[in-house]
Amino acid sequence: MTRAALLRAAATNQNLRATDRAQLLWAAREFTELDGTEYDLSLTWIDVRGCPWQWTGRRTADGVPIMRSPLAMMPLDEVYATWAPLVPAPRRPIAAEVRAALRGAA
Repeated sequence: MTRAALLRAAATNQNLRATDRAQLLWAAREFTELDGTEYDLSLTWIDVRGCPWQWTGRRTADGVPIMRSPLAMMPLDEVYATWAPLVPAPRRPIAAEVRAALRGAA
């Protein structure tokens, strides 16, 4: 079992506080390097057409992450070769960030 899988399994422990579970899940993120760029596989990646790609949790026999979009499923190296550059999708702000922004605007 990989380190990431062990951390994800530990995060399912209901005796842990929510913050501890969140930290374990954050630590369990998997990364891959392609052409000098490190990709966080827990993120959604947007290609040059604006199409979102997410990791399926599977890899090819060579260890390349298999990505899925609404239109196709293919290894990350093929996505990169066909539709690079890939950029991380913007994340939605959490409630605490919204409250802080609203307090700052007042």
